[in-house]
This record gives sequence, C-alpha cells and structure tokens, in this order.
Amino acid sequence: MTLRTSLATAAEVRALPGGRTLVTTPADSSFAVDVAPDQVLRMLDAWSGLADSELLPDGWRESAAVLLDVLERDGAFAAPAEIPDLPPLAADTDDGAGVTAGDLLVIGDPDIVAAVHAALRAIDGPAVRTVPADDWQRVIHRAFRTGELLVHAVRGGDDATLIAFDRLCSDARTPWVALELTRSTLWLGPFVDPGRGANYEDFAARRTAAAFDAVAHRALRTPAVGGDCGSVPAALGAAFASAADVLAGAHPADLVIEIDAAGGMSRHPVLPLPGSVTEHVVAHSPADLVDRVTGLVQRTRDVVHHPSIPTALATAQSDVCNMRRVSRWANNTSCQGSAFGDVTQARDSAVGEAVERYCGNLLDTLPVTYGSFAELSRGPVRVLDPDSLVLYSDTQYDTPGFPFVRLTHDLPVHWVPGRSLTTGEELLVPASMVYVNWFTAGYSSAPVTNFCPFAGIAAGPNLDYAITSALEEIIERHVTMVWWLNAHPFDAVDPGALAEVWRGVPDDAGQRPSIIMLDNEFGVPVAAGVLHNDVDDLVNVGFASRHTAEAAASKAWTEACTLQEGSRDLLRADGAHWDAMARGELNSRSFKPWRADRRYLDSYRDDMRDCDDLMVQQQVLLDPRAVRRVAPLLDRPVTRTFADISSLPARTPAAYQRAIEDAGHEVIVVDITSPDIASTGMAAVRVIVPGTVGNAPAAFPFLGHGRVQDLAVELGWRETRLDESELNHFPLPHA
Repeated sequence: MTLRTSLATAAEVRALPGGRTLVTTPADSSFAVDVAPDQVLRMLDAWSGLADSELLPDGWRESAAVLLDVLERDGAFAAPAEIPDLPPLAADTDDGAGVTAGDLLVIGDPDIVAAVHAALRAIDGPAVRTVPADDWQRVIHRAFRTGELLVHAVRGGDDATLIAFDRLCSDARTPWVALELTRSTLWLGPFVDPGRGANYEDFAARRTAAAFDAVAHRALRTPAVGGDCGSVPAALGAAFASAADVLAGAHPADLVIEIDAAGGMSRHPVLPLPGSVTEHVVAHSPADLVDRVTGLVQRTRDVVHHPSIPTALATAQSDVCNMRRVSRWANNTSCQGSAFGDVTQARDSAVGEAVERYCGNLLDTLPVTYGSFAELSRGPVRVLDPDSLVLYSDTQYDTPGFPFVRLTHDLPVHWVPGRSLTTGEELLVPASMVYVNWFTAGYSSAPVTNFCPFAGIAAGPNLDYAITSALEEIIERHVTMVWWLNAHPFDAVDPGALAEVWRGVPDDAGQRPSIIMLDNEFGVPVAAGVLHNDVDDLVNVGFASRHTAEAAASKAWTEACTLQEGSRDLLRADGAHWDAMARGELNSRSFKPWRADRRYLDSYRDDMRDCDDLMVQQQVLLDPRAVRRVAPLLDRPVTRTFADISSLPARTPAAYQRAIEDAGHEVIVVDITSPDIASTGMAAVRVIVPGTVGNAPAAFPFLGHGRVQDLAVELGWRETRLDESELNHFPLPHA
C-alpha cells in the first residue's frame, strides 16, 4: 500500500501583471506581493529547508518575514499526515459496452477519479468508469451515445480548460458536470444539459463578475506553479461522500455546490447570462440573485447612519457584480435602498435598484433597428416622432461646445421596440432614450443626441410594480425640474404625524427638516423633502411622487437623509467617495479637487456649464454660499397642510396612466427585462412619456420646445414665460 502526504505543495504561486506575484495558502488566503514569481519560488524552497539560492537578495528573510508568518499560520509548512493511497481506477477498454444510462464516465485527475469511485461504491451508487482524457471528442461522443453522465475532474482552478470542454459538449449535445478540487474544497456543477439552463461558461462568467478582485480572481482560475496546495483527494473522504450523494441523486440545473473538507455543502445558483441562447428551465426566485460567489448581488449591508439621522431610517447597500468584466456593458456596482421602519424593504430596494441598473445597461436584450425617423416611418411599424420629445433648445444646440446633436427626422439612429399603453400599438423608440449608457461600447460611434435619461427606469417584483415606479419617477422628475428651473416658490406644509420620525434626534444635531409639496398639471402628489443641517451648513433635497402626499413626503425624506450622508462624506478628504474615485470605482471626471475651505463656487464656472454630472451637484452645494443662494426656494414658511394636496385613488399603473393622459400625454413602455431576471419573476422597464421634462445636471437641462417656460404660464405661476437666460441654472441640491 502506498502512503501519500495529505498536502501536495506548500503554497500556490501565480504571476500577476507588473512583475508581482499572487501567493495562495492552504487556508485559501491569497496575497499579492511585490516580488517576481521566480523569487517567490526560491523563497518557498528556502523556507522548506533547501539552501538559500544565491539569486535571492541580501536581507530577503527580514523583508519577507510577514509573508512567512502568514504561510506558517495557514499551515503551509506543517508536517503533513501520511494517508493510504486510493487504488487507481483502471481504464475502461470496452468502449461503453454493458453501460447503463446514468452510470458515470469520469475523466481527468486520476486521484479525483479514484476518490469518486470509492465514495460511490461505498453507497452502492451508479457505476463509475474512466477512460484516458487525451481525446475529448471521442469521450464526449461516447457519453452522448451511451447516456453516461460525463464528469470532468480537475485539480485546481482551470477555467480555460473547462470552458473549452463545455463548448465541445454543447456542440455534441452531451450532458456533463465539472468536479473541481481546489484547496481542499470541492466544486460540483453546474450539471449542464446543453441548450437548457446554465452551462459552465455561465458559471465562470458569473463568478468573475462577482469577484472582489478581478485581477486576483482571474489568476486564481489558472493552474498554479507546482499545483494545488490543498489536501489530496484521499484525505477528503467526507467531502467526496457528499459529492457522491449528489452525483447519485437528482442533478439540479442552474446550481453549483461547494463542499468543504468536512462535507458541508453550500449551494450557489447560476443564472444563464443574458446573452446565452438557452431555454430557461429553472423557476428562480429573487433570492437567487443574491449570492457571494455567483450572484448579481454578492451581499446587502445595513448602513450605520450619522447620529443626526433618525434611528427609524433603515438603509441597505448592495454590492453588485461587475458585468464589464465579462461583457461590453457596464452596470452600477453599488446600489442602495432606504425606508423608515422597514429593514426588509430597504434590503429589497437595494436589490431592486441593482436589477434596474443591470437591465438598464445591458444593451443587447432587445432587437435594434437602425435608420432615420423619415426612413422607418415608411414601414409598417409606428415610429415615435423625435419632435415629441423634450430635448434641447436651439440656443443650447448653437452654443459652442454643446455636446449633443439635434435628433432630427433625417438623422439615422438606433431604435428598439416599445408598446403604447395609451393606444395599445407597438412602436419604435430611440434606443438612447431607453438604455442608461447607450453611447458606449458597440454604439460609441452613434450620434450623441441626449444626456443619460435618468427618469422612467424601474424594476420590481412584477411588471405592474415596475411600471408604477417608473411612472412615479417620470412625474417626480418632470415636476421637480419645471419647479426648479422656473424658481417658483412654494411654502412648506405641516408634516403632521410624519414629524415623529425625527423624535429622538438631539436638538444640537442641527437638523432642520421640512416638506414642500410641488403643485403640478397631473394632480399627483410630488414632495420635496428638504433637510438643512445648521451645524455642518448643509442642505439636501429628496423627491418622491406617490398616490398620497404623506407617502410622497415620507419617501422624499428618506432620500434627503441619505443624500445628506453623501454630502457629509464629501466634506472629508478621506471619505468613501474620494476613496472610491482613487480606486477607479467612481468616475472622478467631473469632480473638482477637494477643498478644505469648501469654497467650491470658486472652482466651478459661474454659468455651471462644468457641473455636468448629478453627483457633482452635491459638491457645489457644500459651499455655504450655495446654501444661502438656494434658500429662497428651500427655506420656506409653513402655510399648507397635507389636506390641501390632491391625491390618487390608488398606487397602480392605471391611476398614474389616467393622470398623465388627462394632461395630454401618451404612456409608452419598453420591457427591458433580461431573460435571467425574468426567470426570477422580476421585471424592469423603461417608460417614456413624450412631452415631459427629464432631470439632468445643471449643465444640460432639457429645455426643448420652451416647455419648461410654457408650463409656468399654464400653471398660473406667472403671466409671461421667462426667457431661457432667466431660468434658474443653479444646481439642485440633489444627485
């Protein structure tokens, strides 16, 4: 009987860019070191008892002492136990004769093959056979012919090999499953049935998108010099026993099972990628979107607020996968949700926002038509008239340096299909008004006709919920911009019972909340939740539209509180925003350098043409002079009550649609739900209401057709419309 040590190698060594090295311990901890891989290998040899290489520099032991401590802590140099070797499984020479469908054909690492065979034999499981893996095509076609479950066993991460194998199995329509042993942990799955559900390539992409450090993860998914540093298969009887139970039972689709050395199992859902040409065979739930290894969301975190924020406010942030690593499209990688007195709602909202930003940035989920309005209007499908959209004024277009071009009837652009809820007909709408970042990746050469359309995109547990949220957002943003640009003052309302959320906030915290209800042509409650802090000299405004004034006001205050937290963070040179910019996770293009004196009005142009991102509007308002400047609109006396504000009968798509149509507008819905999200029952939509005004940063307000000025007259705010130059171009304290 052969004896074998329980550990194969002391540590794993992989090259990183820039002459650095990733060192991974048997405890599955990885460290990037500023030392070349060949030198790390020499150090490992020396620490293992070999003579110091003359190529190692003087003083290397002192310099590398911390790394040695970590390796010793994680058992890299511990004396391994000797264990009996498992007898190898002889290769099958009968080319599948006598095979029963459902038997296992296991190829790959011979030690793993032997461990699988022993574990299945112990439970009287399916028969196990093995053949040499030097001819994949022959092996794959045998499994297709015999009905054996093909298992590819690998030792250590090797995505390139498994993806190549996955593609060959797909070509041959051969079911298979990967069994990987990496640092004493087994990874079993997904069980691939080509064309039905997730395949291995989906799993590899999901794991890459979800990884905390993409560079380190990609390195870890390649073979290490010297091999895997975990326990050998013969030492992991409990883990292989759990794997055998799964292999002998039902083979769940869209799932990878992680099995630790003690046999404990963790299940990781794998949703097929949005672009996968596959039949979705698993009815997933929204919970399947949250997973540390494969999830759209890796985790949600509850936020600890500043002591001046009401304790009733629950806020959760979601850490979201980065699809740019595995596709052309860039989604938001951090999202947030808040609610008064409801932690579950806050967490669900953080996941919902992640879904919204995910679907809104995947630009290949709908068929795209290219052409001009004039050309496409001669076809059988209605095309939305660009002139019905409120984009920009002639003055804006004619301003030197203005970055957007006119969306004329003759300009060829991209279009995607939508549906009019008002008329019931299908129609084409400009793709740049649907997706959040249309002018990127494959469409970066398209004529840039508009700023990112923020308003009207939403996700929810079902289609009706998503449409309701999107309609609320369109109304909210339209009403907000018309009010702000016209600088029309409304007095504040008495918050009544809502003020209870502020009970317990210390008087010396400086918080001064108020609610301003914004009158509008829809008769829908729209609230501006204003939050002054007189200690830090800050002002922030949250906005919301709901079916009742009280519901709108409550939501607006949640937004104002979280915005204030953002402003307070920007005051610190070492704040989270500045740190994220330094790491490249937050675009710093439009931010001005941090100022200790907070005199940001001195950093920006007087006309605010360089305030071209919503986030930087918060930076402008850090200047106490800016707080004073917006006071006439935001620091208002209380002369109204919620009873003075009209409401809707219900919070439903029909109620909002009726209010919008009564004001003379059409409601258009574009379903942007990607197939993976649809498999969970959730939905994401873009709603377009031609004739409404979207929100935008101070540099690029939507002033087309003079609609902003005309509405002030129609609403009775003034008798004559303002000239464009008389509008309020100062940034809104909102991002």
